[in-house]
Parts: sequence; C-alpha cells; structure tokens
Amino acid sequence: MRGTSSFAVFMLVTTLAGTAAAQEPGPGAASPGAPVPVPALPPTGPATGTAAYAPPAPPDAPSTRPAPAPPRVWRLVDPTEADWHSPDPDRPRGWVRMDTDVQSTHFYVGGSFRIADGLAFAPFAHLTGSVAEPNLALTWTFGSFWLMPALGTSLDFGSTEARSIDPQLFAAVDIKPAYVELWAQYFLASAYHANATDEFNGRFMLLATPWSVVGFGGEVDWSVATKNWPGPNVLSLPVGGRVNLRIGDRNTVGLFVGYQCASQARGALDGVAGRFEYVHQW
Repeated sequence: MRGTSSFAVFMLVTTLAGTAAAQEPGPGAASPGAPVPVPALPPTGPATGTAAYAPPAPPDAPSTRPAPAPPRVWRLVDPTEADWHSPDPDRPRGWVRMDTDVQSTHFYVGGSFRIADGLAFAPFAHLTGSVAEPNLALTWTFGSFWLMPALGTSLDFGSTEARSIDPQLFAAVDIKPAYVELWAQYFLASAYHANATDEFNGRFMLLATPWSVVGFGGEVDWSVATKNWPGPNVLSLPVGGRVNLRIGDRNTVGLFVGYQCASQARGALDGVAGRFEYVHQW
C-alpha cells in the first residue's frame, strides 16, 4: 500500500514538471500576454518607385436638380431670378438697367425673391426724369418660356402728383438658336386726370442666338395714344436692327438702330431712331 502511494506521488510530480517546462517561453519568444508584433510594410514613394496608396474618395451624391441653362441677360430681368439650380436658390437677386434714346433716359432697378421652383416675386422701379414708377411683379419660368406680369403707378415728384396706373406684361421665349421678347405697357393717365392721354407702348424683338453671348436680329417699337389725343394715334413707330452682347456673366449691352416711321416723332436726323441699353445683375 505504501509502495503504491509513493508511485502515485512520483507520477504527479513528473506530470507537473513536464507541463511547466512546456509553458516556459524559450529564448526570443514573446511572453504570454505580450502584443504580437506586426510586420512592417515595405517603404513606398519616390525612393522605391512605388506610388503611395491612397483610399479612393467617396463618390459624389447624385444631384436631384436639372442642369442650369446657359446664362443670358437679354430680357428685362436677370434670367436667374427664379433659378433653383444654384447652390443657394433662395438668395435674393438684383438687377439694374439703363435705356437711353433721343427722347429720354430710362432707369430700372429691381430684385427677385424665389417663391417656388421657377416662380419669384420681382418688384422693380422705373425712373424717367422726375417720374418714378414703383411696380409689383411676379416672374414665372417654365422651360424656355418666361412671363412677367406687373402693376405699378407713375408718380411725378416735380409736380407732386400721380400720373397714371400702369399694368404691364413682359414675355420671352428662348429656343436656340432663336429668341423672342415682347413688352406690353399701358399707362392709364385718365385714371387720375379725366382729360389726360392714355398711352400704350409695345416692343417686339426677334433675335438669332447662335452663341450664348451674342444675339442679333430685328426689333419694332410702337407707342399709341388710346384716349384723349387730338392728332394721329400712332405716336412713335421705329423699326430696325438690334444686337445684344453679353460681357462676362453679369453684364449685357444692347444697341437698336432703325428708322422712325411716324412722321410726327422724327427728329433733326430725319427719321433715324435708336436706343442703347445696359443691364447688370448680381
């Protein structure tokens, strides 16, 4: 019995010693719990002739807005007054315009505030001499078609009285390589003064636009007295050629030269009529 116990003790001691020897790290081996070293990557770059790795940039998110049309400034108002393509479509926009001819110089200044895609509130003022005409207007853009109804009143600060009530309509169609623009302005002076003359002014132009920076073609303007005018109703009727030139992204100049068909409106140059225009937008 004693021999058996001694043998069992001997076997237990031998087993424990063998296990300890197997778990003891050898020379150069990492101790238990120590981090396992990661092999170093070979050098990259110009010294080795291998391009450094760079992770690819994430793809841009697809845009949900259509691509904007080429910028043009032919019409009365900046064509981007209702532009929802820009990074900041709700930013208010402004514009100024000067039209000068043999009779007078007209100034326009206005702004536009986006209401919805293609629709904007676009108030503007029209200044001629001592007469100021504030207007409330909307612009609507649908594809190549643009429409701007407006309603204003003319105030003469020289005589300190109201001149007229002024309903107006501006329209344009821009289909490459052609551009059409129409103005229709009605000045109802009899609304304030019973014996005053009512006047209708119209403008029509048809331009070829083979490039986005140049337009050329023809134009006809007319001015007609509709009430309280003793002479011929046609007050002015110039017909001629027109050129528009866009300079940069924010400026357009226009030149109209023609013949005055209404004899009572002819000046010292025996029927030569013309007008210079400048538009700036921001």
